[in-house]
Amino acid sequence: MADWRIAQTTPASLINGDGSVNFGWWQKPFDVLGLDRIQVPDPMGGFRARMTRYWRFKRWEFWCLDNEICMVGLALVDLGYAWSVFAYVYDKASSQTHSWTERHAPWSPFGKAKLVMSEGAQQGRTYYQGPGGMVEVIHAPQGRQLRIDLPALGIQGSLWIPSIEALSLCLPTGADGWTYTCKLVGMPVLGQLTVSGKVIDPAHAWASLDMSLGLMRRETSWQWTSLMGQVAGHVVGLNLAMGVNESGQTENALWLDGHLYKLGSASFHPQEGGCCVQADGVDLEFQGRSSHGEHVKVGRWVASRFKQWQGCYRGYIQVPGGEGVPVEGIYGLWEDHYVKW
Repeated sequence: MADWRIAQTTPASLINGDGSVNFGWWQKPFDVLGLDRIQVPDPMGGFRARMTRYWRFKRWEFWCLDNEICMVGLALVDLGYAWSVFAYVYDKASSQTHSWTERHAPWSPFGKAKLVMSEGAQQGRTYYQGPGGMVEVIHAPQGRQLRIDLPALGIQGSLWIPSIEALSLCLPTGADGWTYTCKLVGMPVLGQLTVSGKVIDPAHAWASLDMSLGLMRRETSWQWTSLMGQVAGHVVGLNLAMGVNESGQTENALWLDGHLYKLGSASFHPQEGGCCVQADGVDLEFQGRSSHGEHVKVGRWVASRFKQWQGCYRGYIQVPGGEGVPVEGIYGLWEDHYVKW
């Protein structure tokens, strides 16, 4: 397995003063994204009208909180012309998933509902307030403060999540776009979290964050998997994807006790009830137990079909500098997503 732990120095901003975008990968997220300087290139020359960015630019934050009792998934999604928030709780004892979703468009009747996304990848504030409750994320270099109050799922918490080495990656997308992603998988969790009346012990909990944004393809699909847990005395985090961020680099990475190791291309092989996933030093089989998803189609213009499975992995992961470590019964996610946006 190649050890690619040396990355270039992170620029001051993702988008420069002249509107150009910095491409590459780093182990430190951007303090400033510079999204007010977004320009949408025209493949035939020049730039498209400035208002184009309001339907071309997409962004989201997805959190996963894994512990002995359950897995909590939380997404805040801004499509420009609409936004949504969803959350779910996967109960490990019953293998059942309970979900909640809230969507808003400019003509939404819920005038007091609000979604604000962070101005930076490690500095800023993401905030949701609406009929379904409240979510607040304070991003800082040392970590993130996560506050959740979602009565529909019985989730309440105030957590401090210390930072680990990050995968911070920006690559070209199509003829005129780009995609930036910041991922941290296997972060420790401190603080208080209650789910459906059960108090979660933070000593046996981990967190992951996927912050992604950019001028993405109008129509695309991807396969994605994420897991975290203890393997052979180590805290292991894994992020693998196929179909997105593959322009000379990938967003595939392994975290070992908070340290990042870049991986090469991954392959996904769906099968009945799950999926086989392979990459550098990784050979895993996923068995789905339950899922959260959606099937939305608005005329010919907007469509989303995705299913995010919760379940268990088995197989092995090659620890850098060591031998393959058996993986058995580690919980994680597998997502199959097609979108036209």
